[in-house]
Amino acid sequence: MHKIKVLHVIRTFNLGGAETNLRNMLLAADTTKVEPHVAYSFGGPFESEFRKLGMPVFRYAMKAEKVASAATPGIIFRLANYIRKNRIQIVHTHNSNAHVWGAAAAKLAGAKVVEHVHD
Repeated sequence: MHKIKVLHVIRTFNLGGAETNLRNMLLAADTTKVEPHVAYSFGGPFESEFRKLGMPVFRYAMKAEKVASAATPGIIFRLANYIRKNRIQIVHTHNSNAHVWGAAAAKLAGAKVVEHVHD
């Protein structure tokens, strides 16, 4: 069976609602049908926990960036390259910054987007 490759894009691994929701989603994922990947911009208390889940984890920035910064084009470029390289089919974004970066990268790479609003 062909697995659907999903890249979950989130800004941080801090102890927040979006991060907790993503962790729970990944723990419940049917990995016989879905191949989850996670992309984030900076760590936090959940970082080691996400790495222990055994799925690819990609860090797209080295510090906390904002959408309205000079870092945005580079972040989009790195995410688009990751999407193409790993043949990601769906980009699932989990907060507003991640949505701007992830949606733009998905469009460049030809992937579909699911926006998950946690607010």
